[in-house]
Amino acid sequence: MQLTAAQHWLVATAYEKAAADQVGVPGPQRAAFARKAQRFRTLARLAAKIEATTVVKQAPPSKPRQTLAAIERWGSNLECRPKAKYPTLAERLKVARAARGLPDQ
Repeated sequence: MQLTAAQHWLVATAYEKAAADQVGVPGPQRAAFARKAQRFRTLARLAAKIEATTVVKQAPPSKPRQTLAAIERWGSNLECRPKAKYPTLAERLKVARAARGLPDQ
């Protein structure tokens, strides 16, 4: 959810009031509220600057890096891929069956 500068400022004010409450809020919690108030004040200033600037021009969508033509052109290189380091399960089963003298399935 994106808040406006005024909304950030209101949240910061609420945290600042909670940080100033010395009777109902323990000390560590007041310190946390003070940090949150400072953070929301900073966010309010940033949001105000963004709202004050002119509308930012949207970047055009980037072109896809790989097209179907590029994939088809490089598809012939699949035959050049390196051999597998280990045999597949089917190859291992074939060797085991041949060692036992069983027929291939």
